[in-house]
Amino acid sequence: MAYPGIDYSLGRSNFDPETGIRFGVIGMGSLGEYALDDIDYDYGDATCPDCGNPAIDSNDVEFDDWDAEKDYCCEVCKKSFWSDRAFSEEPLGWSIDDGDYKVVNCLDSDAMVLRSPYYTYAQYCSPCVPGAGSLDNPVSESDGGVKCYCFGHDWFDDDVAPYPVYSVASGNQVISEEQTTPCPNCNGSGRDTVQRLSTARQTTNALVREQITAGTINVHDYHDDTFTCFRCDGKGTQTEMVTREVQS
Repeated sequence: MAYPGIDYSLGRSNFDPETGIRFGVIGMGSLGEYALDDIDYDYGDATCPDCGNPAIDSNDVEFDDWDAEKDYCCEVCKKSFWSDRAFSEEPLGWSIDDGDYKVVNCLDSDAMVLRSPYYTYAQYCSPCVPGAGSLDNPVSESDGGVKCYCFGHDWFDDDVAPYPVYSVASGNQVISEEQTTPCPNCNGSGRDTVQRLSTARQTTNALVREQITAGTINVHDYHDDTFTCFRCDGKGTQTEMVTREVQS
């Protein structure tokens, strides 16, 4: 039996009061390579680089006899400075709030999911983050795992999460699986055509032929106005990961 851990918060912290679902914590190294490309960094409030007092937007201040031509100013030091001097060089933290997910940085190198369309069951993260769930340590509901928000499959390499994923809206499990379909470029033939390429590029067949002959368009096994489909590499099919709900 997996160990569910202990709720050191005694049910008082790190959960969504509207749903009762706990926040989920995961090491950033567990996520996919590009999972956090669109995060918003927090560089703190603008401050004076000399005295440390709060900086003021120069547009919001009336000046008499001192320089106010730059982005921010300090009324104590009576000087202005550009924004690159008003903020920390290193971010103080980061966050995501895209309408579906709400995530903040946690501890030294973790992410904490405060809102998500998905949840899973995991070991309590206590005492590090009392009351939250550790997504790096999944524990089934039957073994006492805590229900906590989580990232969906598409946040991980190969589009498969390392834990079961459930929909908050329906309660159904969401699985990720391979789906093979005919290639949309060649319609399953494995051969692309000059005609399709010229239509896609909004040009003429003659110009596409010239570019292929000149090597401007690089194709393989070119003959009779056809060539190996570059999208499916001649297989005629494409495979992608898709998600679907299954009745829990």
